[in-house]
Amino acid sequence: MIGADLEQARAAARQLDRTALAALGIDPGESPFAQKPVGSRHAPPTSGMRAAMARAFTIASGEHVREVEPRHLLQALLELEPPDPAAALLHALEVPQNTPASKAAPRKF
Repeated sequence: MIGADLEQARAAARQLDRTALAALGIDPGESPFAQKPVGSRHAPPTSGMRAAMARAFTIASGEHVREVEPRHLLQALLELEPPDPAAALLHALEVPQNTPASKAAPRKF
């Protein structure tokens, strides 16, 4: 969809985390971090995630479609600006910010 697979995205996210921690003087070493809370399958939604979902809903509503599709969420994420973590990750994956989601993601019919 965006020219990067899951492992590339995870590696880029880990590197961004390490860079942020290093800026604070913290060396995480090789140990894993940013683990999910115990007893939960998913991390709790962040304010940024809720805002991106709200924007995706607005984009879908503007197209008069009944469901928010992945391309709507991608468009919402492409509109973000650094220092937002999603914007930083898309930048690290070299996804151009001005890429229309319609070109980055195939449309469902």
